[in-house]
Amino acid sequence: MGCILVHDLGTTGDKAALFSLRGELLASHTEPYPTRQLPGGGFEQNPADWLAAVARCTREVLSAARLRPADVAGISLSGHMMGVVALDGEHRPVRPAILHSDIRAGTHARRLRKGDLPDRVCRIAGNPLDAHYPWLKIAWLRDSEPESYRAARLFVQCKDYVTSWLTGREPVTDYSDASLYGCWDFRRMDWSDELCEAAGIDRLRLPQVVAAGERAGTLRPEAARTLGLPSGVPVFVGFGDGASAAVGAGAWEPGACYAYVGSTAWVARTASSPAIDPEGRLFTLAIVPGLFSSIGTVQSAGASWDWAVTRLCEAHFETAESLAAAAPPGSNGLLFLPYLAGERSPIWNDHARGVWFGLSSSHGVGDLLRSVLEGVSLALGGILCDICRCSEGAPGEIRLIGGGARVRLWRQILADCFARPCGVPDEVGEATSRGAYAAAAVGLEAIGGFHESARLVPPARTVRPVAAHSALYQAMRPLFEDLYSRLRTAYDDLARLRARLRALEVTDAAV
Repeated sequence: MGCILVHDLGTTGDKAALFSLRGELLASHTEPYPTRQLPGGGFEQNPADWLAAVARCTREVLSAARLRPADVAGISLSGHMMGVVALDGEHRPVRPAILHSDIRAGTHARRLRKGDLPDRVCRIAGNPLDAHYPWLKIAWLRDSEPESYRAARLFVQCKDYVTSWLTGREPVTDYSDASLYGCWDFRRMDWSDELCEAAGIDRLRLPQVVAAGERAGTLRPEAARTLGLPSGVPVFVGFGDGASAAVGAGAWEPGACYAYVGSTAWVARTASSPAIDPEGRLFTLAIVPGLFSSIGTVQSAGASWDWAVTRLCEAHFETAESLAAAAPPGSNGLLFLPYLAGERSPIWNDHARGVWFGLSSSHGVGDLLRSVLEGVSLALGGILCDICRCSEGAPGEIRLIGGGARVRLWRQILADCFARPCGVPDEVGEATSRGAYAAAAVGLEAIGGFHESARLVPPARTVRPVAAHSALYQAMRPLFEDLYSRLRTAYDDLARLRARLRALEVTDAAV
């Protein structure tokens, strides 16, 4: 039997999955890889760890499905977006990969926010001028590591590097990843010379852009031996994870809405034209030419839950969910701001940090845990309100995907905060992989197009909001959102304090 092998290069690990040519999930396997956190808001990974995980996952998933290597008819990848992989002329990384969560370009972002450039960026690129975007990370690399910058010929995303390694061909990217570099022109669907010049980066070091589903090449002999596959298997260009999740969630038709809950989380709505937010609270992503998403992202979503459970329950997740479920809605008046690593939409502030507001001696561990789930959900609910403001009509059902949707309590809280029914498919953790499957299936002509892949998504069971809980969360949201406004200048003061503390640590270490 023929099958399609996909790899979803996530923030914490690689997930390999095997699908039949008609979209049945046959097996999946995940291998973790480490992230290095650096002073000043740096987050990096070693691309060699991606390759090792891809090799291990390929062998394991084939074994789990009891399939032969010769059964693999095609390969495609998805991956985390808004990072920077700097490659030399031989397509080799010149330094560790910079992740989407890295905010060391904050100084560059603040310097460029003077004048009318933020308005031009929003008008041209459909996105705010913010440190998370790759074009500013490239500018930071140019100024902070000039030797690495000079050695780099191309700046690509993780899936593009691994795809190039598989095929031995020149790295390319797809429209979804290109659209979140921060210097993409949605009117021309090409790199913006104006914005590249504004940041002082060379557009010739940005990759060629092609549509997902196009053939990237075939599996070269060295990579084939590493993966345990025959050489010559077709490899197809995939999506970035945001677009791949939209396709895999079945949110292909304009107006469809879904929420992804993983280490980061986002709410997205599909549209036939770029729905650029004039207030700059949301960002815009291209899926393919003629199909776009309006998105808002919570930077630390599942990451906040993982952090809280690890610190408060010694990583016993079932116990943590039981404790949180025993606490009442509203967590006895405790609010959590989930800004553990700065925040993207809607506040776009790399100085923001997490807060428990209202903490008293009467609060227990259950209140603390539940407030984390509620804080992330309130933030996502606010993003949904912004999406409705920028598009016509409110969505009916919202599809929930991602590992966080496995947490029964969390999906109920999300439905309550959205005040809308949520559809939860059985494969909540496979939507991004399914989007990568669709790219290969379209390339192989196993299906007639991406619109057909939406019909292959498994049916979902519905989680309905509890009216009284929705009313409570609606009443909580103004205070939740106002807290950031009141703390905005305090966050700047805190950033200066952290800088002083780092300088003191360096001085003490020298002594």
